[in-house]
Amino acid sequence: EARPGDALLTSRHPQLALLGAGAHGALLLLPVLTQPTYAVALVGALGAIWLAKKSVAYPLALAGIPTIIEAITGSNPLPKGGVTFIFAAWIGAAVAFALLRGAHPAIGRALISAPVLLSFALLGVMLARLGASPAEEYGSTTVQLYVADNLVFLIGAVFVGSSRRDLHLFFAILLAVATGEALMLMLKLLSGGLHMTFEGRFALSTHEYPIYLGRDSADGLIVAIYTVLTATRTWTRMMAVAVLPLLVVGLLAAGSRGPVVACLIGVVALVALTSTKGRARQRLLLAGGGLLGAM
Repeated sequence: EARPGDALLTSRHPQLALLGAGAHGALLLLPVLTQPTYAVALVGALGAIWLAKKSVAYPLALAGIPTIIEAITGSNPLPKGGVTFIFAAWIGAAVAFALLRGAHPAIGRALISAPVLLSFALLGVMLARLGASPAEEYGSTTVQLYVADNLVFLIGAVFVGSSRRDLHLFFAILLAVATGEALMLMLKLLSGGLHMTFEGRFALSTHEYPIYLGRDSADGLIVAIYTVLTATRTWTRMMAVAVLPLLVVGLLAAGSRGPVVACLIGVVALVALTSTKGRARQRLLLAGGGLLGAM
């Protein structure tokens, strides 16, 4: 007969229940963990979920990592569109975690701003016109890419932009990833192993369309110039100047007009908004020196 003072061992030591659940989970996953590919995928998935819970900035800024991995390994184990689907789902999960945390109290007003509403209105126009398109299959693919490559990233960017900490984290990761891609391109260029997808247009691998390299380089270039103009630490500013030539070469090597035009517009807007301060105007000379090095 149990006495009133008695208690279950797990209630007195709750960590034992957690350890027991973990041991049972490990046993259930043992057949999966014995396969190296599945084990790596499981660890990667758990890491991705952990990063998504911390900030939307992680999946948003790490979108260029698969390109670097593919350039190093020379293969893509995922089916066509697999990377796009994974990152769309990852960003969506991070947005859901952010909503559950309530970390962005003013996000509602940002989500009903004109750029967001007009972007969804454009999606409505695309869907309405899809039936009348003479190339409906191509149009359907375009709509899917617009959602996965534009709308999902736009919503994620709204969440990142509403937090100064997340924004700085996003800039740092994005610049590191874009620099890694540009450095990989430069190494392949010097070794003669760079892949020419079209005449005069280069990509890091045979599976990648050049426009993605151009977009990532353009993003990195704008962030690098922003860092030169606003960084408070000298070494950060100098590192941003040092990577400017790599990013410009990556942008031009892609041979894609859209990223070049978008980058020019973005740089003009950035300079116009930040050059109101005398210190920023002086630092424009540093950015100009980096661009001259790229030439």
